[in-house]
Order: sequence, then C-alpha cells, then structure tokens
Amino acid sequence: MQFKKYFLTRVGIDLAIIIAAAILAVFIGSDMRNRAAKITSLRDDIDFWTQSTESLALLREDRARAQNYSAELQNRLPSRDELLNFSRDLNIIANQNKVGFNSSLGNEERGANDKLGRVSFNLTAEGALDNILNLAKGIKNSRYFVNTTNFDLVAKPGDGFRLSMNGQVFSFYSR
Repeated sequence: MQFKKYFLTRVGIDLAIIIAAAILAVFIGSDMRNRAAKITSLRDDIDFWTQSTESLALLREDRARAQNYSAELQNRLPSRDELLNFSRDLNIIANQNKVGFNSSLGNEERGANDKLGRVSFNLTAEGALDNILNLAKGIKNSRYFVNTTNFDLVAKPGDGFRLSMNGQVFSFYSR
C-alpha cells in the first residue's frame, strides 16, 4: 500500500510537472511567436530606414550636381530684365541678314520653381532664302535659349520667301 501511495504520489508529481512544463511551453511558445513577429517588424523598419537613408544620401549628391547645373544655367540664360533686349537683338540679326522683319513678345510664364521663366514670341521675316536661313541660324546661335514651336517657310510669288516662327525664350528670374 505504501508502494502504491508512493507510486501515485510520484506519478502525480511527475504528471503535475509535465502539465506545468506543457503550460509553460505554450506560454513561452506564444511569447516567442510574438517576439519573433516584433523582431521581424523591427527588421523591416531597419530596412526601410536604411533604404531611406541611402535614398537621402543619393538625393543630396544629385542636389549638389543639380546646383552645379543650375549655376551654369544661370550663367547661360539671360535674366528676366535682359529679355527686354530680345526684340532689339532680333532686329539687329535681321538687319545684318538683310531681311524684312517684324516680331512681338507674348505672355510671360513662370516655371514650377519660380526661377525659370519663359516668354512666347512671334516673328515674321521676308527675304531671300539664304538670308532667311542665316536669320534662323543667327537666332539659334544668339545668347538666348530659344525653343521654336512653329517654323513655317513659304515661297512668295516672285523670288522671295516668308518665314513665320513662333516659340519661347527662356530666362532666370533671379541671379
């Protein structure tokens, strides 16, 4: 009887230890899953911040390079005030090429960054083909950055040609 009592006590204690260990394993397993999920989340956050930091470093490098280009553009493009001479300079180029000439400036528009501006222009010219082509080359080679949106060259009755040209001339608002 004593053996039976000892055996049952021992089995009970062992069973209680096993049950306690199983309960402890379930709690620890659950906690480990939560901690693993938290570690995964933290790793994802670290990866995100690492990528963000790398992107920021690249953007700063690009910004430095863009500032070099910006300074170059500011040196090459006329200021807004210098655009007042655009029509006069076109007239000088036309007179040098012996071309009848008329021009007008249109509306002024600011770019998205409020530094780059553009003014639309229209011009008409009449003269010999070589003179008209030299006028176009003169405009292209001038100190102004011109974007031509329309270039119509039509033969007039007789021996002359008529050029109609529309476009935009660019400038910086601040130096």
